[in-house]
Amino acid sequence: MGYAVGAARNVARVLSAAMLGLVCIGVTPEFANAQLRAATSRSGAGLHWEAPRREGGVGLRELWNTLTTPSKPGMVYPGALFFSKDGLIVYDHGEKRLHFLDSRSGRDLAQVGRGGSGPGEFNGRPAVFLGTYLSPTVVEWGTARTHRIEKRKLVSVRSPREREWWFEGCAWGPNRILRETVGARPARLGTGVVVADHVMLSLGDSARVLDSIPLPWERMTVLSPIVRQTYTRQLNDSLCAILPVYHREFAVAEPGKPLRLGLHVESLPEAKLHVAKEGEAQVNRVAAGARRGGIDAQVWRDLLLVLFVGQSDRKSRLLDMYDLATLTYRGSLALPHKTDRFVVRGDTLAAIAEIDLEPVVIAYLLRPAR
Repeated sequence: MGYAVGAARNVARVLSAAMLGLVCIGVTPEFANAQLRAATSRSGAGLHWEAPRREGGVGLRELWNTLTTPSKPGMVYPGALFFSKDGLIVYDHGEKRLHFLDSRSGRDLAQVGRGGSGPGEFNGRPAVFLGTYLSPTVVEWGTARTHRIEKRKLVSVRSPREREWWFEGCAWGPNRILRETVGARPARLGTGVVVADHVMLSLGDSARVLDSIPLPWERMTVLSPIVRQTYTRQLNDSLCAILPVYHREFAVAEPGKPLRLGLHVESLPEAKLHVAKEGEAQVNRVAAGARRGGIDAQVWRDLLLVLFVGQSDRKSRLLDMYDLATLTYRGSLALPHKTDRFVVRGDTLAAIAEIDLEPVVIAYLLRPAR
C-alpha cells in the first residue's frame, strides 16, 4: 500500500512539474491538458496491482478526445460506438443521431438521423451496433427499429419486434442476429421454438425467429430477469461475447460451434433480488452488495479484452486480458478514465468515457509495453 501511495506522489510531482513548465513557456490550456492526459496514460504501467490481477504488459497513448479536437462534435450523451469503413460511428442518445468521426483525428465527418418513429429516425431509446466493419447495423432497444448503415446513410431493415425483449445482440452470420431476450414469452413468438435467453433472428423481407440458444449456466435460469441481465457484445466480424452482469463466468460464441466458457479473474458476490413496496407499486431491485462484472468486451490481436466493474478502486477502468484461444487470464490494463463502452480496430481503442463528469469519446493507441 505504501508503495502505491509513494508511486502516486512521484507521478503527481512529475505531472506538476510538467504543467508548470508548460505554463512558463506559454502554451495553451488545451495543449497542457492533452499532455497531462498523455502522461497519465503512460504512467499506468507503473501501477501497483493486487492479486489475483497483475500487469498485462500493454500500454496506452491517447490520440484524441472529443473535448479537445478542433471540430468538437456537439454530442450530448454518446451511448454506443462502432468502427466501420466510413469511420468511427457514435450514437448520440441525447441528440438521437449518428456521428461519423475520423478515427485518426476525431474530426466530425458527418451526422445522420433525427428524433422520430419513422425510417432514419430514433425515438430516444438506447441503441446497439452490430454487424461487420463493412456492413454495420444499428438497432434501437425496445422498438427493435433496425437500420443498416450504407455510405453514411440509414437504410431501414425489417426485424421481428417484441416489447418484452431486452435488446442486446451481435451479428450471427449474414442477415442474422443473435439477440438477448430477457422476459420474452414463447407463446408470443409463435414459432414452436422453446425460447430461453438468446434467440437467432433473420433480417430483411422474411424477418423471423430461427432458433434459440439457452444460457449455459443452470443457476441463471431460475433467477429473476433483473438479476439475469446479460450483455451480448460484438467482438469482431464472427465472434460474440456473452457477459452475464452478475455472474463470474462468461462465454464466447461463434456460429456453428459450441460455446466456450471463461472465468473472470475477480470473483463476485452472489446477486440476489430485493423486492420493496413504494406506495402501491412493487419495485424489484438488485439487493445491496451485488457488483457488476464484465460490461463490454473486444478482441485485440490474440487477446480478449473485458471491461470490468467489480469491487476495486479502479472499477469501470479495468481491462482484463484473456488468451482468445483458451480464455485463460493474461493480465490487466488500467484505463485513465471511467469507461462505459469501448471498441477496437487494429491497434486503436475508442471508448465512451467520463472526464470531470463530462461524457467524452476518446481514442487510444494500444501497444505492448517496453
